[in-house]
Amino acid sequence: MTTDWGGSKTCEPGLRGMFASLGHSDDVHSGAAGRVVGEAMVRRIGKPLAAAVSPEDEALIRSFVVSSKQERYLGFIASPRRRPKFTGALYHFADFDRACLVEIAPRDQTTEAIEVLLTRRGAPKSCYVVSTNEQIDQKTLPLAEVLRIIVGGPDGTVLSCIRWHLGYYEGESPSNRALLVRR
Repeated sequence: MTTDWGGSKTCEPGLRGMFASLGHSDDVHSGAAGRVVGEAMVRRIGKPLAAAVSPEDEALIRSFVVSSKQERYLGFIASPRRRPKFTGALYHFADFDRACLVEIAPRDQTTEAIEVLLTRRGAPKSCYVVSTNEQIDQKTLPLAEVLRIIVGGPDGTVLSCIRWHLGYYEGESPSNRALLVRR
């Protein structure tokens, strides 16, 4: 892609024929169909999309997920149709950066104790939720309330308490939970 003097993005010469054969000008953003084709082309050639990833989702993935998987998961989470591929992995998520995981002692694996652990590390009264449970996914909820919903439940969930620094993971099985701390 190139940018002409007017600031609009146009296709490289080799891509003009493809857009012309589809009935579009070489201007990637020449209309709804042009945007879709342009985005698909950008995705295909491996350059970042200007997708709608919330700052909370992006911070959570960039802070706590291994770098080799970040772009893949950001691509999933950017699309409402593909978001379930990411959230579905949360039942038994294995791609957290190990340096961020803080085990929770067996005696502290209750709703109240987890809330205390998070607040001692500076968690505010509310947190952003990414979950397999669609009723709470992509919402900012009171910490105590969301912990009551997820601790010991069947859903895979990640809480972002302090963007870029503190989170909590609750997997499907009881022993599959941890604090997420970026040091």
